[in-house]
Amino acid sequence: MSLYKLTNEFRSLVTSDDSDDVIIGQLEALELTLNEKLANCCAYYKTLEAEAEMFKAEEKRLKTDRDRLESKAERFKNYMQSCLGADANASWKDGVHSLKYRKSESVEINFLEVIPEVYLRKKTIIEADKSEIKLVLKSGGSVSGAELKTNFNLQIK
Repeated sequence: MSLYKLTNEFRSLVTSDDSDDVIIGQLEALELTLNEKLANCCAYYKTLEAEAEMFKAEEKRLKTDRDRLESKAERFKNYMQSCLGADANASWKDGVHSLKYRKSESVEINFLEVIPEVYLRKKTIIEADKSEIKLVLKSGGSVSGAELKTNFNLQIK
């Protein structure tokens, strides 16, 4: 909250645990000029964006670290497997740890084209091609079920 100066009343509102509706209602009740309210709201908005960016950067850093550790663990597992050997009955044990092979089964598909239809699942995604529809609508054409809508998006700098 130290990025921008906020009035004391505004600061106490935005740091409360109340819902957004309650906060907005209390904002309306504040006796600040429209200019002061908007300036405080912009400052708080930018603070929220900055905090969200910090979380995003931290998530990215943590994901990179997690991926690195998972990869390293997989390499060590492969190394231990090579030390144990290819014998399916091989095992190793000490006082704390043990290694042994567990039997499992999986299906490997070599040629999907020759699998009988009864064993295939189909996923169909139907979605409108908005860019094509927009081109038609902008050129004066019409597309049933679609219309060109003008939006006004608030830009905060």
